[in-house]
Amino acid sequence: VRKTLDLANACIDALNDLHGTPTRACVAGPAAAPARVAEVLKYIYKCSQQYVDAASTDSRGVPDMETSWTYETVSKVLGTSLNADLLSIPEEGGTFDVARFLSPQLADYLEGGPEALSDPLVAAAAASHIRSCQMATAAEYAATVARLCRARMAVLSAQKSQFPLGLFAIPKSSGLLRLIVDGRPGNMFFLDLPIEFTCGDAFCAIIVDEGYTLVASKVDLADYFHTILARPGVRGYFGLRPVRAELLASHGIEVDPDMIDADGFTHPQLATCPMGWKPAPALAQAGNESVLYGSAGDGSELARELPPVLSPTERLSSQRTPELGSGANLQCHAIIIDDLIKFKTVPNHVADAPASGALSADIAAVCQRYADVGARVRMEKVADYSASQVVAGYQLDTNVLRAPCAKFSDLWSRVQQLRRRGYAQPREVEGIVGTFTHLFLLHRL
Repeated sequence: VRKTLDLANACIDALNDLHGTPTRACVAGPAAAPARVAEVLKYIYKCSQQYVDAASTDSRGVPDMETSWTYETVSKVLGTSLNADLLSIPEEGGTFDVARFLSPQLADYLEGGPEALSDPLVAAAAASHIRSCQMATAAEYAATVARLCRARMAVLSAQKSQFPLGLFAIPKSSGLLRLIVDGRPGNMFFLDLPIEFTCGDAFCAIIVDEGYTLVASKVDLADYFHTILARPGVRGYFGLRPVRAELLASHGIEVDPDMIDADGFTHPQLATCPMGWKPAPALAQAGNESVLYGSAGDGSELARELPPVLSPTERLSSQRTPELGSGANLQCHAIIIDDLIKFKTVPNHVADAPASGALSADIAAVCQRYADVGARVRMEKVADYSASQVVAGYQLDTNVLRAPCAKFSDLWSRVQQLRRRGYAQPREVEGIVGTFTHLFLLHRL
């Protein structure tokens, strides 16, 4: 009993110390504690440290809302250093001036207007406590900036950014790298924007009558965020870390002497919508809506001069469900940032007929609208109407929505890996729970 009591007290002391409230002068417990106690303590420290890092307490002198750990710890697991040659960026960015099609209130964000900004003193105080994460060697960073300049995705300035943003990358399944901007310092200066989400619970509202088949099509915009132009007024919030002008010159970028400071550095600013900017998803989705809905939407005067290629009354999302028709008259769509998904029902014998090879007229009209405004369609990912289609991460297969085999296999593998290991890092648990939640939304009827 005494040994058990000593072991329990030592465990309690260890946990209390880890969370900032030690109960003994010596966390190791009684001096005569057996080797088993030390072994248990070592295991507790190992398993608990990740949670201490993720949720520090005021008693340890670190506020609970501290965010600096997020990228510095997690990005080194999920992210990777820049490799300029592998970055997935277009040959030319900023081709879609989405602010022309947005309502004035939303366009203000892409111009850095006062209606989009929070209190500058409060924002500056918050931003000063955040150091943006960058994962790159000096050589690769210079090569990356050179690529961005050639693609018109960055401009150069002699003015140093007060709160420079960092860059790192996330591997893509294709082997290329997705460029990510740690925009936390700049995000402090902008107000939040709501966004209309679409998840599995929305798709569950679709009821198909007997004798009919639900078919789906989808259109995916290529490099959408990279094609959205950030106007000069907002670029000061997208300043990057300085780079030597001579390094850029070695990559073929001749820097105007007026853009070089006294120390030989030039200061890049992003000229397109950064992945990592807080308002970016809402603005990108609103731009998509404005050009597709045209005169029927809530966009700018220019947008409302366009004939609609979609009707907003047929919009399906987790916030609204349209009047869904019956029989062969069911038709709706979902817009998820850069993706458009269209649904309709056809008689069973039509669904079984072979495809003609040409895009349906309504899908071709959507693709043409995107081309007209400067947004680019990823044609290899355009899928015409089919009874078997992956939509928003779900597999549609003859009137049944389920988890795609690849996603289920990946989820199974991750869960089994954790079972074998015996412990999990917080972000691993979040990822698994998020995947389960995504799938369970299909059953929220």
